[in-house]
Amino acid sequence: LTSTDAKFILKILGTLGTVSSVQLKNSTAEPGAELVSEPHGAGSLENLSLSSGSLFVESGSETITMEAGETLRFRTDSPHRLFNDGSKTAHGFMVNLLRVQEPFW
Repeated sequence: LTSTDAKFILKILGTLGTVSSVQLKNSTAEPGAELVSEPHGAGSLENLSLSSGSLFVESGSETITMEAGETLRFRTDSPHRLFNDGSKTAHGFMVNLLRVQEPFW
């Protein structure tokens, strides 16, 4: 998956059997990269661990700056945005927990 500006790349690591409930992704955000996402459904959460660089995370009315070595859990049941305003590429790992209406098994 690639952002509109082609500077934010997400590589899905999980299986297709669980993608509707749990998504595992490796993320790379070049300087200036922006990823804007629509809501993922009521009760959905994203866990982002950053291994290098920094990112701004906007979710709902909150904006948080993340630095390398930090992990952030935030709601994704409203529009949200990740933005790299730093001078270095940001690398991280995401686990998205999506609200599921029916079991995937």
